Parts: sequence; structure tokens; C-alpha cells
Amino acid sequence: MDKSVVTPSVTVNLDRTRFVRDVGMATITAKGYGSALSLLDHFLVKVLNEEKLVDMQLDELDADAEDILRGLSLWMRDTNIPKNHAKARDKGEDTATYMAYSGLKDYLSKIIHVLKDLLPDNAFLHDEDEIELISGAQFEKGCKRSQMRKSDTFGVESKIGLYRVARYGPDATGTPHWTFLINCDSICKNMMNETKNDDTYNNLTGKRLALVLNKHAVGRGSEFSELQFKKMHFDPFLDCLGTTWIDRKTVREYSCPFVPNKGGYATDVFHALGCYFACGRGLFRMPSDLNRDYLFPNQKKLTGSGPASWLTKALRKYLPDQVPLEQRNTVSSVSIRIASITEMAAGNVSFWESNARSGHTLPTNQEKYWDRDDPFSSYSAAMCLAGWDDTKSKV
Repeated sequence: MDKSVVTPSVTVNLDRTRFVRDVGMATITAKGYGSALSLLDHFLVKVLNEEKLVDMQLDELDADAEDILRGLSLWMRDTNIPKNHAKARDKGEDTATYMAYSGLKDYLSKIIHVLKDLLPDNAFLHDEDEIELISGAQFEKGCKRSQMRKSDTFGVESKIGLYRVARYGPDATGTPHWTFLINCDSICKNMMNETKNDDTYNNLTGKRLALVLNKHAVGRGSEFSELQFKKMHFDPFLDCLGTTWIDRKTVREYSCPFVPNKGGYATDVFHALGCYFACGRGLFRMPSDLNRDYLFPNQKKLTGSGPASWLTKALRKYLPDQVPLEQRNTVSSVSIRIASITEMAAGNVSFWESNARSGHTLPTNQEKYWDRDDPFSSYSAAMCLAGWDDTKSKV
């Protein structure tokens, strides 16, 4: 067949498809559906690894509309979606304020309406019984049935673990690959290299201490800001720093002892405390300060996820220069929790002890933080199955 005849026709059809899609999207945006479409785009890109709605061809969207909507309905039922979901998506921030059923239903209804406008001939979208199944009574029941027991990984799916040291061994000779540099050890050393006495503006000793405390405590992003001097003590029996940690989601307190590092000072709690007190004026308090009992009085004043944002910004800024921007943006305060939980699993810490440290309630949500790409979590099992009695010995 002569290509000169086919090509203009195909071009016209593609242009017509784009025109219909773009006009439809402009009309939809004018209706105030921006937040609902932002949530849909997050689902398409982060969960399904697809393109944003505005970038999809109508024929592809028409073929996939049923699968997209069924998956979206299940995902919205099973995921705690923050009210400020755009901010949580972009910054990976923790939050305890989630959308209720009424808001979720409104979003899903708007998304269905959007797809109906774009795909007027789609059979599934105009099957009232099928649409009722994914957006009606069953959807309401699923949203309401254990609202706070859902997964709350919204916005943090792409965050990588921030381990104490590089996961795959020591730094290579010469210039190491950037994967060896994304770890707490490297960040803390960079902070110490730029620390100056009495520099309370940059507050690098405080940022390092917040990172180290959250790492050892397996804490959520903002929880370090709740630590108070009056709740700290030296435990002579365990020979450690004893204190209580506060779960910001449940406002529940639990015991959280800290012990010195076996090796290396960069991520040592006691070294970080000493630097904060001696070099960062960490003990200075104004008598009139209502937050003077808190270890981080300035961060205690921040509301909501403010302390987590403060820590995330510091983590990204003080990663080594060799780390590419794209990978740098996958690091957040959530990365600390991901790595700590995975390190406990790899170190054969028991289920109960791990939950006690992370502050998770039972049945546990720990699994969503577990980095399944970490080979050390399964390495001891591999040695056991290969006949090794001591799964910690060197092969």
C-alpha cells in the first residue's frame, strides 16, 4: 500500500484525538476538578507506572478505563490519603489527617465523571450496575471499615532506605558509586565537616542529632521534636540513656533506650548529643520559652509535619555531591524509618522487639516499610537452607 495515502489519514486521526482530549481536559479543569485529577495522576504514575491523564491517548484510555477505575477504587479504600495529598505526594511528609469517606466518594465521582466526558462511548462507564459496585455501598463500607488501619504509604512509595552505612559493603577504592554514599554515615560526616561553634542559624549539630535519634528510635519524621529533658535518665542497670518516645499518631508513650555505637562515631547518639550541647548551644534556653523542656524547642514550635520537612531538607542538602538529583529527591525523613525496620529484620531482631522499638500497634503496619530489595533480610535464611548452623558466620 502506498504510504503517502495512509500517513495523512493517520496524522489527521491523531490530531483529532489530541484535540478532543485537550478540549475535554480544558473543560474539566474549569469545573474545579483539579484536586481529584491530581489524585488520579498520582495513582496512574506512582502506583500503575502509567502516564498522567493529560498525556494518555484516548484510545489507550478507552481500553484501560475499566481496569484503572477498579484499581483506583480498591486503592482508595485501602490507603490513607492525606487531606493535603499534593503536599504529601511531593514531599513525602507524614501526616495524621486523612480524607474521610465523604471526600473520597466525591473524588471518585468526579474522576468517573471526567472519564465519561472524555469517553462518551465507553460501555463500562455507562453501565450503572458496574459503576455502583466500585463507587457505591461496597466502596463506602470499604472506606469506613478500618479507616485508620489502612496503609498510609501515600506519597512515599518511591522513597529509598537511609541506612546507617552503605548496604552493600564499604566504600570502593577511588571514587565510589553514588549508591555507596546514600547513608546516614555520609550525611552526618558532611554535617560535621561544616559545623562551626555557636552556629545556631544553620544548626548542623541539631540536624545531625535529629537524624541520629530518629534512626536509633525508628521514629516517624517529626517525632524527634517531642523529646523532653525531664523524661531522660541514665539507666545504671542497662548502662544506657533511658527515655520515652511519643507516637505522634496515637499520642502514646513507650520506653526507648539508647545505647552507644559499637563502631563509628558519626551516627552515635552520645557523640551527637555532646556536639549539640558543646558546639551548637543545645542547652541554651530563654527562661520565658514555653518549650524550654524540649530537646529541640524551635522544632517543637513547628506545627504538623513541619519538623519532618525541616529534617528532610537537611538530609537532601548534606548528601554527598556525587549523588544525582533524581536519587537525592528520593530521600526523606521516611527513608530513616524504612532502613531501620529493614536493618532490624536483617539483624534477626524478633517480631515483638521490632514492633516495640518502632512503636507500631498490632496487627502491625511494619511491612509497608520493609525494603524487600535488601538481600541481607533473606541472607541468614539462605545460609540456614544451605546447612550452616551459625547463620552469622562468614562463608
